[in-house]
Amino acid sequence: MKFVKLYEENDFKINYLTGINEYIKKSNLDTLYEHDTFATNKVYLNFLNQKNNFIFDRSVKKILESELFKLESTSAGIGDIFLSEINNYFQGGNDDIDKFIKKIHSRWNSKVELFQKSHITEFINNNVNNSMSKSICQNILEYSPAGCSYYVNKSNRSRNSIKISQKIIFDVKFDFDLIKGNSWKRTESKILLVDGYIDSVGEIHHLLHKASEDLNPYLIICKGIREEVKSTVIHNNNRNAIDVMIVSLETNEENVNILNDISSATCADIVSALKGDTISNSIKKELTIVKNISISKKGITLIPSENNSIKHQREFLISKRNNLNYSDPNYAYINKRIKNLSNKRAELYFKSNIKREVKVDIDYFLKFIMNGATGIVRDKKSNKLYTYKDIVIFTNSLKSILNVIENIGCCLLEDSC
Repeated sequence: MKFVKLYEENDFKINYLTGINEYIKKSNLDTLYEHDTFATNKVYLNFLNQKNNFIFDRSVKKILESELFKLESTSAGIGDIFLSEINNYFQGGNDDIDKFIKKIHSRWNSKVELFQKSHITEFINNNVNNSMSKSICQNILEYSPAGCSYYVNKSNRSRNSIKISQKIIFDVKFDFDLIKGNSWKRTESKILLVDGYIDSVGEIHHLLHKASEDLNPYLIICKGIREEVKSTVIHNNNRNAIDVMIVSLETNEENVNILNDISSATCADIVSALKGDTISNSIKKELTIVKNISISKKGITLIPSENNSIKHQREFLISKRNNLNYSDPNYAYINKRIKNLSNKRAELYFKSNIKREVKVDIDYFLKFIMNGATGIVRDKKSNKLYTYKDIVIFTNSLKSILNVIENIGCCLLEDSC
C-alpha cells in the first residue's frame, strides 16, 4: 500500500539543497544516451536524466523538470543557465530573491544589439562542436532568406536537405473528386470562402452563371457540399463551360478554424449565415483574387496577399501557443496553424540515421535565430550570446520558481508493506 509521509521543513530543505548540489555536479559531466551513440555536456539534459534522491526526485525535481521543458521549448540553451542560477541561489544562502535577480541582470550588457549575421556566425563557432551540425547550420545561414520560419521534418532520405519556400501551404484534408489529374493550378483565381454546407445548386447559381460568362477561374472553399452540386460542377468543368474548383473540407478538428487562416492569407471575406450573409449577395461584390494558387492532395498552396492580416494572425496564434503547456494537445494543433501561415519557410529534412546529438544542436541553433529578432545580449561572465527574449523568459521563470521552492513544504506518498 501507499502511505503519506510528512517531512519537517528544515529536514526537507536540507535534503533538497543537497539534492540540487549533487545533481548540478553530475550534470556537468558528459552523459551517454541511446546505447552510447550520443554524449552531451548540456546540463539540463543530464539533469533530467538523473534519478538518485527519493525526496528530491518526487518534489523539487518535478517542479524544475516542468519548467525546463517550457524554457527549452521556446529558448534553447537557457535551461543550463537556469539550473546554474538555482544552484547559486541556494548555495549562496541568499534571502532576498529580488536582489538576487538584480545581480543576474547586472551580468548582461545593458545595450541590446540589433541582430546581425555576424552574431549567427559567432554563435555557430562558440556553441556548435559537431562537424555535421556545424555544416548544417552554415548551410541554413547561407541559403535561407531573412525572417523565414524553420521546420524540421522526419524523412527516410539518405542525405540531409533544406527546402526553401515563399508560398503559403495549407495542409488540409478535403474531397479530391474535383481535381483533374494531379492538381488544379491557376496563375490567378477569384476566391469564395463559405463557412457552411452548400446544399443545392441554387446557392451557387449566380457564381456558376458568372463563371460561364467571364470564363475566369473560381475557387470555392466550404465545409461540405451535396453530391448533386458536386456532380453539376464536375460536368460543366468537363464541358469547359466553367472553370470552378470546390474544396469541400473534411469535418475534423484541424479544419475548424482553417477558413480564418485562409482569410488572413488572402484577405477574402468569409460568407457566414451567422452574420446574415448569402453566397448570392457575395457574388454581387467583387471577389478577392489569389495568385499562383494550386490545389492538390498535398493541400492548398498560394502566394499570400501583401497585407498585415496574416502577420497579425500568426502573432495571435504564437501568443496563444506560448500560453499552453507543451504536452497540451492544442499545442501541436496551433503549431500546425502557425506553420501553415509561414510564407517564408525553410523545411529541414534529416537523413534517417542522423544522430540525436545533431538534432539537439540544430534545435538550439534554430531557436537562437528565430528569437534573434528581439535583439542580442552578451553574458559578461561567459561572453556567450543570447537573445533578449531568452533573458526575459529566463529571469521571469527563475524568480517564479525560486518563490515556489522557498515556500513549499513536503508531503509525499511512499510505498510501504
